[in-house]
Amino acid sequence: MHIVFYIPPAPVPEPGFWEFKLSDAINSIIALMSVLIAFFVYRYQQDKDKRDYEQQRLEQHRAALIKQEEQERAAHIQTQEQVRAAQQQERIAKQEWVRLLLIEPNREYILSFFTDLEEAMAVMNATPVLPVSRKRAVEATHRLLNEFERRFLTYFDSIDHDVANENKAIFDELRDTLIDTLAVFTDEDYITQHKSLITSILTARNSFLSKLYTFSFATTPAQ
Repeated sequence: MHIVFYIPPAPVPEPGFWEFKLSDAINSIIALMSVLIAFFVYRYQQDKDKRDYEQQRLEQHRAALIKQEEQERAAHIQTQEQVRAAQQQERIAKQEWVRLLLIEPNREYILSFFTDLEEAMAVMNATPVLPVSRKRAVEATHRLLNEFERRFLTYFDSIDHDVANENKAIFDELRDTLIDTLAVFTDEDYITQHKSLITSILTARNSFLSKLYTFSFATTPAQ
């Protein structure tokens, strides 16, 4: 027969005062950390929402500016096109006016003017170079140019000042060149000097007719 001895377990000691305090402190710290984490998460989300809203607002503002610039650019282009169309219509009207009222009635006169001017220089194509011949050539130069200006060129002042100034420059230069050349005419070099007179007349003629054509018939303004 065996004898069994029962040994009871050791009693669990009850927690003391400081153990309770430590447990409360740990729980308080955990609770505080939870609150702080929740606060930081809230602030982070709030700041993120603000940044997202500000970014969205900036993008909307940028998009509005881009759209406004595109609209202004389109309006500017449309205005330029309207201005060009109006200028083209005005130019066409001027061209019709010049062709009907100036060129057509004076076509023969324009061409004969340069021929008459060449013929007026014929008196200088022989020797001796007489003072009376020089005087006749100078007088013919002034008379023909003055008549051409009065009968034809002055009308451009009321049509296009730029064209009028260009024409004036052509014929002022022609007048000065002819008068200066006539003033130094000599028997020894009369052939070369006479050719110089004719060349000056032909150069002025070609330049004038080219500008007249450009103004009267070209579809776009000369650059």
